[in-house]
Amino acid sequence: MSTADFQQQRVYDYEAAVVEPIAHFLLSRDDIRALVDRMCRLTGTPVPDIRFLGSTTIPCKAVVGPGVYRIDVADWGRTPPVVLHETAHLAQYADLAGRRELMARNHHGPVFVRLAIDIYSAFMDVDLDVLEKLATAHGVVFAPRRVNTTNFTSVSF
Repeated sequence: MSTADFQQQRVYDYEAAVVEPIAHFLLSRDDIRALVDRMCRLTGTPVPDIRFLGSTTIPCKAVVGPGVYRIDVADWGRTPPVVLHETAHLAQYADLAGRRELMARNHHGPVFVRLAIDIYSAFMDVDLDVLEKLATAHGVVFAPRRVNTTNFTSVSF
């Protein structure tokens, strides 16, 4: 964990306690592709390549760099919250303030958490106020709501 990524562990703890229990089931590879495609289209984020890793120990991650734009999904991370977390990093990269966070090596900063909360709310049908209150209770800092936070429509998952 980078010192610049000051709240990475708090975000992980929040997600483990609050988000993961809501939709803790494994998705098929086709379900993951469909979820990533739908999320990217709704956020205006380019659809990434998806690399499936047959591992229970390798971390899931979004990988963005010269000639690379993908998410890596390990077997243990084939749940909606993990897939949405990694696609939130892609939305962070597409967002100007989010890209500044990434350049500062703050991968789980306030802009990322705002995007993740918005995505969890839309895709997992959880009230934004509830997610924000619980994030605050876990010491997770998030950016304020935006006037036009996303172009999400009503999404059923």
